[in-house]
Amino acid sequence: MPNQFFGVNIPSPNEQLGKGGPLRISFSVDNPEQFKKFEESIPKFDEYYRQLYFNLVAEIHKYLLRLTPLHTGKLRGGWTAFLDKYRIDYSRQLFDTSLYNAFKKANKTPEYRTYQPDNMSVAAGKTLSKLEDKLPGDTDISVENQVDYKDFLEFGTSQIPGRHFTQQAVYKGEWLFDKYFEKWFKKMEDAGAIVEPPKVEEIDI
Repeated sequence: MPNQFFGVNIPSPNEQLGKGGPLRISFSVDNPEQFKKFEESIPKFDEYYRQLYFNLVAEIHKYLLRLTPLHTGKLRGGWTAFLDKYRIDYSRQLFDTSLYNAFKKANKTPEYRTYQPDNMSVAAGKTLSKLEDKLPGDTDISVENQVDYKDFLEFGTSQIPGRHFTQQAVYKGEWLFDKYFEKWFKKMEDAGAIVEPPKVEEIDI
């Protein structure tokens, strides 16, 4: 009986050489147990890969909330579709001002130098948060914030400088993906096996 590896049947050497033709070449798998072990580990690798991807995306979205300008919270609500769908807690990040205080103090009018968080405004922003999500079949996630004044605050106007909060989150996200996947690959290299990825910590700065 032929052995099957990665969905491909490998006939025995005798079966291969039994076929006609002037040139006869055969090959065999000398360590089928190791090949089978590696083959069986592929679903586990895929599971861990998706787990790490998901956790990174979640933390980057929570970080984006903290970077986004806060007045009433409507604009931040526009980023929550992914977090809400998967019931990821972002209550601590929603009104966190630690990454925005310096910008807030620079606003021209007294009204906009103070925070006016409003859960109703957050809810209005959530209706304008559009998610494209192909999980679990494909690691492809996109959230579009359709709050009407997002681009004015992102890129600036003649009256206010751009904050570029989305781009900052993208740069941080790219760095985090590289960091955590490198740590995971090193962990597997040291173990000589498919192992769980490292825990994704909350982005603190």
